[in-house]
Amino acid sequence: MATQQDQAADALRELILGGVLGAGSRVTETALAERLGLSRTPVRHALTVAARQGWLSRCGSRGYRVSGFSIDDMRDALDVRGILEGVAVRTVAEQGLAASVRQALAQCLAEGDRLLAHGAAGEAAFLEMDVRLHALLVKAARNPALDQLLAPNVHAVAAEALALQALPPAVRREALRYAHRQHHALARALEDGDSVRAEALMREHLHAARECLDWRPGP
Repeated sequence: MATQQDQAADALRELILGGVLGAGSRVTETALAERLGLSRTPVRHALTVAARQGWLSRCGSRGYRVSGFSIDDMRDALDVRGILEGVAVRTVAEQGLAASVRQALAQCLAEGDRLLAHGAAGEAAFLEMDVRLHALLVKAARNPALDQLLAPNVHAVAAEALALQALPPAVRREALRYAHRQHHALARALEDGDSVRAEALMREHLHAARECLDWRPGP
């Protein structure tokens, strides 16, 4: 059963994706709690998580603003990330996994397994782990140009999490499980030094996230 924190987070995303809270709109804890009919505690948590994941940016000490990017921006960002992160993992596979990267990657995979076992309660933390895993692999490529292109661009960094969060809860849970299976497959390709497969998996991984933006319920 969804907690009030989950309800608040899902409702906030729906307001943003549906355009009710457009780019640049100011959002406060009190006003959102009143709109959703929830107490301020779960709403405060939802706002904090949304800001951390790129949906919102802080606006002074008492509020937030909706980040100024659209569905089309996210599609474009995921296309770019597929290319750039594909290059990153190809490079990592060619260079060989450093022991520190192997250990950190294994920790991310184990954390993801554990969080998915918790169902909806683990989704927000899983998405944060996903961001760390991708950042780890980009950094492991030791290519400053990739860092410069990806690190400062919140659209690119947040796009995968935002695309997955746009799905209805039941569909999102299956998409997250599929995404993590791809993480495991990617780790195996890196361990094997299979640069071609690693690049293809990363591109497919981010293309699958892109397709989430176009998800529609069946007839």
